[in-house]
Amino acid sequence: MARRATYIKKFAKENEYQLIVDTGDFVGRRGERNKLEAEYTLKALMRLGIDAIALGERDFWQTVDFLTSMQKKYNLPFVSANIFQPDGKTYFVKPYVIKKFKSSQIANPKAPELKVGIFGLMFKRLQVVLNQNEPQLVVTDPIEAAKIMVDELKDKCDIIVALAHVRYPDMKRLAENVPGIDVIIGCHDPISRPTAEHYGRAIVLYGGNRGQQIGDITLEIAKNKKVIKAEGKVVRLDKSFEFDPDMQKLVNEYKTVKARSKISSQKSSRH
Repeated sequence: MARRATYIKKFAKENEYQLIVDTGDFVGRRGERNKLEAEYTLKALMRLGIDAIALGERDFWQTVDFLTSMQKKYNLPFVSANIFQPDGKTYFVKPYVIKKFKSSQIANPKAPELKVGIFGLMFKRLQVVLNQNEPQLVVTDPIEAAKIMVDELKDKCDIIVALAHVRYPDMKRLAENVPGIDVIIGCHDPISRPTAEHYGRAIVLYGGNRGQQIGDITLEIAKNKKVIKAEGKVVRLDKSFEFDPDMQKLVNEYKTVKARSKISSQKSSRH
């Protein structure tokens, strides 16, 4: 995360607009002891200035209550257009967010004001909640949900972005079956593509997993707010990127709290 922060800050200095998103699976493992890791990951994302966070299936390993409590505690911008409450009608979290860029807030005063709609998707599952004592959420077809989102956002936004937590083969199917999406950022499978692909109108980037890489998409936008050029790449966050000092402090804090928690747990087990 410390190297990711370094890359993002550098990007911000070189571009008029910056949109920071995450495609989900921020929960690494199951079990009570791993809640601390998940919480600090979310704290780090908020410190990065995250604009939207899609939900993946692993994010429910720490229970629905954990997700909702973290969302309230840190005001997390979770988005999902196809995860519903047990009634199948009420969204579990907001289906989308709209990021507004104003020309007065950016380096280039000639750049147009811009509205970007971002919605989340997860591949369809019969069961996403593992604990039978919790509300059994409903996950619907992502392509049908995406069609609803495009219809909802097309008159509200200039650019539409889908955060698609789906298998790699489904990326092309999403782009081809849902015209109107400008950018699709995907993850789930442990693979990545070094450069973005184009399917019709959409630029598609699939960036792997475990936070070892970061996806970078650059759009060139005309005064009429249409995308005239789109490029994307996946950057491996290796040792050539220095640790961001502010983010490293948070990492060190996590290690300290984790060590204290382990000691406390050991003392309790002896009594």
